[in-house]
Amino acid sequence: MNVTAVTVDGIMEINVRYQSVHVGHELEIGKLKLSKNERVDLAPSPQLGIPMAKILDKTRENFSATSRLSLTTRKDLHNISMDFRIGGETVQHQDDATSVAILVEKLTNETSNPVLVYKAVGEILQDYPKIHQEDFLLGLMNDAQEKLFELYGSSCVMIDSTHGTNQ
Repeated sequence: MNVTAVTVDGIMEINVRYQSVHVGHELEIGKLKLSKNERVDLAPSPQLGIPMAKILDKTRENFSATSRLSLTTRKDLHNISMDFRIGGETVQHQDDATSVAILVEKLTNETSNPVLVYKAVGEILQDYPKIHQEDFLLGLMNDAQEKLFELYGSSCVMIDSTHGTNQ
């Protein structure tokens, strides 16, 4: 997207050029949706009370860079639970910061801890003065992402930054 603003005789003219269709991800396995059959196959596990970590471990046992099922995420399982009306409330706390802190604590206690870094707003990291007290950091990497990092990390590292997505 390209935005320009020009003021002529006290009148501001704003021009916006944008690409209305996002392209480039259609063949990337991580960008594809789970198939209906894969979703139906996964649905009974949360209903039976099997923990998400166990379900994810099972989907990654036969990891394949060409299988979308191998890249199943917590978000996928959450969406399946919502679509199939499985389980109860998923929000840990009404306050986002508290909810995230609870989630991070749960994740760090799992056998395959996916939390790489966590800093809540208000904390100070003495060793990293460029990270400000008002900054929030949360870095996660699951087993499938780690394997992909081992395969491709020497030539390319990608970071997804979400800022203000809940506002």
